[in-house]
Amino acid sequence: MARTAPAPIGGAYRIQLASVRSPAKAESAWQGWKQSHPAVLGDLKLAIVQVDLGPTRGVFYRLQAGPFGDKTAASRACDTLKANGMDCLTVRAE
Repeated sequence: MARTAPAPIGGAYRIQLASVRSPAKAESAWQGWKQSHPAVLGDLKLAIVQVDLGPTRGVFYRLQAGPFGDKTAASRACDTLKANGMDCLTVRAE
């Protein structure tokens, strides 16, 4: 089962792949992307970070993968995913 709090997984950086409305959607997306991009995502761990954006926007769950020891490594992984048509951004682990 996915965790819905800031999930420490070690390393200073992660890559954020999506922001969705439920932990179940995050877990489902993660499983699909791991199968579609095993060279990049295969050895990474999932962290689902819950973010409350207030009464008008609501709660979102950020799907993040890592850990990466430095920003350069995380950026390289994102660049590879982007080259394959997937959105991605580098984030600092919380």
